[in-house]
Amino acid sequence: MRIRRLRVERRLTLQRLAERSGVAASTISRLENGRRRTPTVAVIERLAAALDCSPSDIMGVEPPGEAVRDPAGDLLSTLIMTSVDDTGPIMRARDLRSGVAQIRRLRQRCLYREVLVAATEILPAAHAAFGGSHAAAGQLVSVCFDASIAARIAGDTAVAWICAERAQEAADRDGGAALRQGATFARAFAALADGAADRALKIAEGGLVRKGVGTASGAGMLHLVAAAATARLRGSVARGRYGAHLDAARGLLPAAREDTDVFALGFAAPNVWLWALNIALDRGDVAEADRVRAYIQARDLPLARKASLQVGLARLALLKGDQRLARSLMERAAKLAPQYVAGHRAARLVSLALGAAGAAAAGAAAAGEVTGS
Repeated sequence: MRIRRLRVERRLTLQRLAERSGVAASTISRLENGRRRTPTVAVIERLAAALDCSPSDIMGVEPPGEAVRDPAGDLLSTLIMTSVDDTGPIMRARDLRSGVAQIRRLRQRCLYREVLVAATEILPAAHAAFGGSHAAAGQLVSVCFDASIAARIAGDTAVAWICAERAQEAADRDGGAALRQGATFARAFAALADGAADRALKIAEGGLVRKGVGTASGAGMLHLVAAAATARLRGSVARGRYGAHLDAARGLLPAAREDTDVFALGFAAPNVWLWALNIALDRGDVAEADRVRAYIQARDLPLARKASLQVGLARLALLKGDQRLARSLMERAAKLAPQYVAGHRAARLVSLALGAAGAAAAGAAAAGEVTGS
């Protein structure tokens, strides 16, 4: 995992790292997937040189006085030490706006570790400004929202939930309907990522019946989370509700065109179809997934959604037994958004499945060689 993290952070494919290090791509793949646990010193040194790090970074041995920085841990500490009532350092309004906008840009570029670091640095000032105006409240909610999404995709669902809770607290106290809606979406999405489909459904449907207008985009995204949650629940009645939520989301598309998308939720027809594709894949419905993917125009998707589409298509290829196509699609996704693929749960599961399939194939080939000899 350390080799994969370092490789992804440097935006290197397996093949590119193999070329730079002189270590076979198959060897690197086995190391990343835990199928080879005793690399030689020469291999470690070559990989370290190619990754521009020390051998101790790969082996997980921290030299005295040096510590590996954990952005999610830093953010969690900041959240614990500050609150919406904090009276900490004051930042100029212009600088605060600039910092919040930079965090949004980092998230849209799928640089999730950088989002967590930037959120850690700006949260004290955003907390201090909270209550000064509706705009300041929006900035605090926005930082917590983006940090929650980044932590979720980076694989730290606990930090994602805490960030979403802080966003909800600030939004509820400010009273803005659109802010509450966005924060509720972050909470529902974090719960869904943590495997708590029932809680995600309760949060999403609760947000849909709340008083206050909000936005069509916000309501549409809540319907999509509710659809994904119901599709994962046991029982025909619960699962049968997912179609109603998908239809409701599609029905909001015309109104959403007029929204100013405060949280950059990306609520548009291609995104709705992408959610429908992933829901079909969660249910193992190959025919429905095949039908839905025809409606998705990748060019109309933001970067994270493009990566999500490649991962979804890789999942579909695996369901059909086409491992070569699945591997090609995952490599494409990693090239588009390395940090997305490194942390996202579905992407990790596909990579593990491909690793297991590769190991089984290698075992079968070795058995065939023994039998032949």
